[in-house]
Amino acid sequence: MILESLQIENFGVYGGIQEINLLPDGSEKPIVLVGGLNGGGKTTLLDALQLVLYGSRARLSNRGRMPYKSYLEGTIHRGADPGEGSSLRLRFRKTIDGKIHNYEVDRSWRVGARGIEETISVERNGDAAPELAEHWADFIEGILPNGIAHLFFFDAEQIKDLAEGENAKEMLRTAIYSLLGLDLVNRLESDLKVLERRKRDESGDSSAATKAQEADAEVERLYEELKKLTDQKGKSQKKADKLRKERDSKSKEFRQAGGELFEQREELKRSEKDILQKIHGEEEALRQLAAGPAPLLILQESLAELEHTLEDDAQTKQSRVLLESLAERDKELLADFSSWSKSKSIQDKLKDWLEEDISKRKETAGREIQLHADDLLVNSVRHLRSQGLLKAREDISRHLERLGRYREERDQIDRKLSRVPDDKVIAALQIEFKSVQQESEKIDQEVASLEARMEALGNRIEEAEKRADLANRRVAEVELDQEDTQRVLKYSQKTRDTLKEFRDRATRQHVEKIEGLMLESFRQLLRKQSLITSLRIDPVTFEVELRGADGNVLPFDRLSAGERQLLATSLLWGLARASGRPIPTVIDTPLGRLDSSHRKHLVERYFPVASHQVILLSTDEEIDETNLERLRPFVTRSYELYHDEELHSTSVREGYFWNHEATC
Repeated sequence: MILESLQIENFGVYGGIQEINLLPDGSEKPIVLVGGLNGGGKTTLLDALQLVLYGSRARLSNRGRMPYKSYLEGTIHRGADPGEGSSLRLRFRKTIDGKIHNYEVDRSWRVGARGIEETISVERNGDAAPELAEHWADFIEGILPNGIAHLFFFDAEQIKDLAEGENAKEMLRTAIYSLLGLDLVNRLESDLKVLERRKRDESGDSSAATKAQEADAEVERLYEELKKLTDQKGKSQKKADKLRKERDSKSKEFRQAGGELFEQREELKRSEKDILQKIHGEEEALRQLAAGPAPLLILQESLAELEHTLEDDAQTKQSRVLLESLAERDKELLADFSSWSKSKSIQDKLKDWLEEDISKRKETAGREIQLHADDLLVNSVRHLRSQGLLKAREDISRHLERLGRYREERDQIDRKLSRVPDDKVIAALQIEFKSVQQESEKIDQEVASLEARMEALGNRIEEAEKRADLANRRVAEVELDQEDTQRVLKYSQKTRDTLKEFRDRATRQHVEKIEGLMLESFRQLLRKQSLITSLRIDPVTFEVELRGADGNVLPFDRLSAGERQLLATSLLWGLARASGRPIPTVIDTPLGRLDSSHRKHLVERYFPVASHQVILLSTDEEIDETNLERLRPFVTRSYELYHDEELHSTSVREGYFWNHEATC
């Protein structure tokens, strides 16, 4: 069996029509990777696959004890027209008798005049197949029995239950019975009990028969009580659904009238007060800057001219001071030089150069001093221009940017406050909404109470059925007048004993192979050959026993949390391999509770070989960039589930979190 594509229309968080191509690119690339954040629609995708295949018999994540039609109504996307409803369309191929057949199953539902109306249509090889649609449950049971579907479609919670021992024995019992076809044996055993009761009723009024009749009557009475509770719960649930819709309507009306703003008004006023303090702080900072050098920013050209003039005056003063010293120096230099060199031409050249230098300095010294300022003033002006005013400009820009942002926030708060409705307008709506909300919570509690009573009654029925079964067994030991009835009861019970022995022997015969596959799977995942040397499943209680290298029993709690989860995965993997069925594997949130090393084990040693087709539904923290690189050689295509918070809708787009191109 190979899944080709899944089309979802207005189902759960998925708005509109979304389609995912699930077809792998050969055996070398079996993985289709689907990424999504928590709440983005990964589990909804897993539910969609199971719902389109199994309908009311599907194991769905959030159905609980909810009636099937109520569940369907709740899955219609909140933005869709209930009259249009939702639909799921799955295309897959299956080889039957050596020939490939293509199937397309379309399951849709809508809210009609009589409540939920569900339809299913099937195409085979492009042609409508109404007879197949009519018997779809039997057909899909032959391909992938519902009893073992959880071996191929599973999530982190299922792994958690197995790893922590919650429902582990019952899960293994159900899976092994389904794999071996022993669920049919159980059904036959129940049918034989019904036959015995009928024959016993025809047999007369012996003491044993009377007790058996009384026991059966007790079972029937309890079932009748359960039916009444179920009807009562159905009515309460219907009322709860109606109140929930009314509550949602009142809530919407309350919000549209500004109810949320009304409830936020005190917080808005506090925010307004805080933002005003920030605005005053920024304005005060700007005033402080205005009291400093900041106003000189408008005089930068004048300050540049002032600096230039002060530098010229400094040169003039310096030249005047130097002239006297230089004249004396030149006279001594020429006198000394004449004694060093007798060359008249060199002496003349030196004299000319010194006279020219003095002439230039006299020109500078002769300039008029523009500003009779202190000599240190030029350094002060230079520092002001290069540092002081630059810092002032940066400070002004920073405070103005903050001031603008705070004023914008204040304007937003003012706009919200202006939309806060008047107390008189909103008070009535608030009272109506809270009244409906309280009534809705009350009926929800009533529904929960009824569910608890139903569960307790279910336990009583189980005990009563055991007593009735024991009483019926005693009837067979009583000499009955009717020979036919005696023979039927005798051989019926003998047959039941034979069926029980057959079930026990079949379980013991095949459980060894299943144990071997589970142990092999665990060793392949962990690669610690010495950690567990033996794995045994009790064929009666279905408890799993592990033994270490020393031959002693290894309690589950001796394993690390990561090792327990790898073991749980190995149990499912081993059961799936034992089925011998080429079924795709769909895994939701597979690594959430594992550390990095154990995640690496699953990514490298399980996902690429779990099946010929593997669909991984992961968050960005599980299949992160590192694990994506490890998986990339085995990934045909990838998708990201993008959830729009404003539209409350998820859409499917190609690529993965960090790369929206194909990852194959």
